[in-house]
Amino acid sequence: MSYRKALEHKKEDFLDGVGVPKPQPFIPDEFQLRAIESLKAGYDTLVIAPTGCGKTYIAVEGIANTVREGKRAIYTAPLKALSNAKYNEFRNRFEPDYKVGILTGDRKIEGDANIVIATTEIYRNDLYSMRGDYSLVVLDEIHYLADPQRGAVWEESIVLSPQHA
Repeated sequence: MSYRKALEHKKEDFLDGVGVPKPQPFIPDEFQLRAIESLKAGYDTLVIAPTGCGKTYIAVEGIANTVREGKRAIYTAPLKALSNAKYNEFRNRFEPDYKVGILTGDRKIEGDANIVIATTEIYRNDLYSMRGDYSLVVLDEIHYLADPQRGAVWEESIVLSPQHA
């Protein structure tokens, strides 16, 4: 048997039985349920968890609850690329029932939408102009608060957000 055939055989043996897991129903973790209940009760809620643990699920559920009540929500992100990705994700999730808009340095679409995706700097600038009438504010990547150059934007966004939000 040639080396190549032997290697292929070993690879097949190694991968034998490996496959795609069966689809399972999504079951939220306890911390997700507690955070969602906190948002529903109107409390400021800080969620700290590693990447991939389901923080966005909490944000999406909070946004869904907010817009179902006829109120507006904003989701802020530190990068235009992330804002663009969230805009597409949220459009797929919420439209056509609710309008989704985006506000970044180079894109301004449906700024009066039920759900607005924005860079944190744009959100902060809107707060200076007193235009934001959001009931829910999601500040993604809150760890930027400690960034020497950009942290002030998150700090000002927190301080200047309407008290009812």
